[in-house]
Amino acid sequence: MHRRCLFILLLACSVAVGAPDTTAPRALYRVEVVIFRYNNPPADSEDFSAAPEGRGFELSTRTPGALPAVVKVLDPADLRMAAVARQLAANPATSVLAQAGWIQTPSVYRHHVGLPLDQLGINVPGLSGAMFLERGELLHVGAQLQWTSGGVTYALSELRDRVRFNERHYLDNPAFGLIVEVSQVRAP
Repeated sequence: MHRRCLFILLLACSVAVGAPDTTAPRALYRVEVVIFRYNNPPADSEDFSAAPEGRGFELSTRTPGALPAVVKVLDPADLRMAAVARQLAANPATSVLAQAGWIQTPSVYRHHVGLPLDQLGINVPGLSGAMFLERGELLHVGAQLQWTSGGVTYALSELRDRVRFNERHYLDNPAFGLIVEVSQVRAP
């Protein structure tokens, strides 16, 4: 009988250790983005509204997991990529559409749940879509955006793997693009 009680106790402990801790705080990440357009996008002879294949969104899971949440939208004075935005604005080939930053929790990798632009403080006529930050073994950042200009809709759909903190990542198509940087928010 003693061995049986010990076995049950060990089994209960192993199940408790393997169970996720729902009380633990979720990781927070600071995301900053500069979205820009090319001043002379290509003519409408090609269908730029079709999302390109094989950019990371094709693999998805429907397993339950944590959904992303915006914790705070950053004030323009707190943005670190102002120099990047100034360089893009000074370049005669490009114009800045938006610059924003926010703090968020990530979604589960391959869950593909993004945050709509308006929740991130981005409200630009003709620009719509969502930004993605996913956490698995690695950190992944991406965008599924549409920009309409001159009656033509351009689509950008890309999920970047192996994101390193404080590194800038460049995503684009022939009409517009973005530069994004992710950093970890340390607990106080």
